[in-house]
Amino acid sequence: MKKFSLAVVIFFLVLSTAIIKNTTKQIEDEIFTVRENIRVLKSEYENVSLEYDYLSSAERLLEYQTQYFEDELIQKNINDIKIYNISDDINNKKAASIGTLGVKSKRINLNLSNTTIDPIKLAKILNKLKNQKIENV
Repeated sequence: MKKFSLAVVIFFLVLSTAIIKNTTKQIEDEIFTVRENIRVLKSEYENVSLEYDYLSSAERLLEYQTQYFEDELIQKNINDIKIYNISDDINNKKAASIGTLGVKSKRINLNLSNTTIDPIKLAKILNKLKNQKIENV
């Protein structure tokens, strides 16, 4: 009878240890998840705080402009801004431009769906420019 009761006690201790260990692992996982969420929220809070502190109003931006960039920034009338068209003949060389607005030259006008061109599409564009003897990009 003593052996049986000793075996029951040992079984109970092993079982309770396994349950406690499993519960502790679950709590540690929850703590990790909460910490990760806090980290993400803290980063988002910093961005929102920065935006609120510095970019919340036009008056505040103008205040910072006069405070830090008084002599460096010049106010321009939007109607005075001219659009520069790429010449297909710069210094007697054919040229094209590849950028966020697409591929531009006198002969090619491609609008791109992304600001970053994937390498395969870029290779095709460069090949097309080369076939048209446009080597200055």
